Amino acid sequence: MKGGVVELRNGEWRQSGGGWSGILDPSSVEQAQRAKHELLRWVNARSSRPLGRAVHLVALPFSTLPREWDVPDAPRTMVFDADDLGHLANCVATALKTHADQRFLALDELQAKHTVKTLRQTLRALANHKSLAAHIEHEGNELTREQERVVSLLRFQNRAQIVGGAGSGKTHLAMIKARRLAAEGKRTALVCYSRGLARHFELLAA
Repeated sequence: MKGGVVELRNGEWRQSGGGWSGILDPSSVEQAQRAKHELLRWVNARSSRPLGRAVHLVALPFSTLPREWDVPDAPRTMVFDADDLGHLANCVATALKTHADQRFLALDELQAKHTVKTLRQTLRALANHKSLAAHIEHEGNELTREQERVVSLLRFQNRAQIVGGAGSGKTHLAMIKARRLAAEGKRTALVCYSRGLARHFELLAA
């Protein structure tokens, strides 16, 4: 799965979005293919009945493919765009019937259970996710405390300009300041340029 806008231009897979644009090397198809082979090797090494019926697919949920899409290593039945999201399960079923080796039967119940159990044994990955979540939560708490200190330092200032990148906490800082002013009994207006953000302010301030 690839976020952003992905397109194929002059034989090169390109991705843009979030302020970044560049060539995907390896391509989305190559990445998916490598991941499929790695997954099959890992599961089959832990099973007496190897998996064989598999196919690599590419999902581009924020892109729309042209109608004339015709790529040798990425036929339209293996690449899903934003228009396919509503019937993705059917797309995957069609891809399996079209591109998977039909000599291999579908998973029976026991094989499916074993495969799921095997995949769930990635305890180290789960532990890493927990550690990462704890780290993000800690950073968020530290950022909030820092913002509150900034507001306290500025309590005697009538004007202040706060500059920072996306996600640096400018909106949260403004909300803290507005709440403090309101708590002091002052008439407070919190304004912004976005209707969506304005609605967010309304919900927070309610």
